[in-house]
Amino acid sequence: MNLVSGEIAQSEDKVLVQSRGLRFPANHYPFRGPPSVGHLVILGMRPENVHATLGDRKVSTTLGVNALISNGENRGPDLIVFYEYHDTQLIRRFLKNSEKPSSGEQIRIWMDCAVRSIFCQSTGQRL
Repeated sequence: MNLVSGEIAQSEDKVLVQSRGLRFPANHYPFRGPPSVGHLVILGMRPENVHATLGDRKVSTTLGVNALISNGENRGPDLIVFYEYHDTQLIRRFLKNSEKPSSGEQIRIWMDCAVRSIFCQSTGQRL
């Protein structure tokens, strides 16, 4: 699981999770209560929801960033790739028969924010 520390922010009428300059779209997130601007949160995103291309995902719920590949691990039928973005480590799963990026390579990755969870930093409860 990719875990990114941040805080709830708002831009115009959109709710976001802001972290180190990144603004993860959260407008379509099913919050259990009204989100509070400034609330410290952890955004959780599974490795299978980090992609090498935008594909047919919605731009409004997807965030693209340039990330540096730090490592790769063979895990049975999959290759798990570790990326660095500022001081945050992100993980993506590749099928072994697909493209295999190399350590030290910088590539653009796309995070599907429509499929994620947001947790309170202090309690760990899902918001």
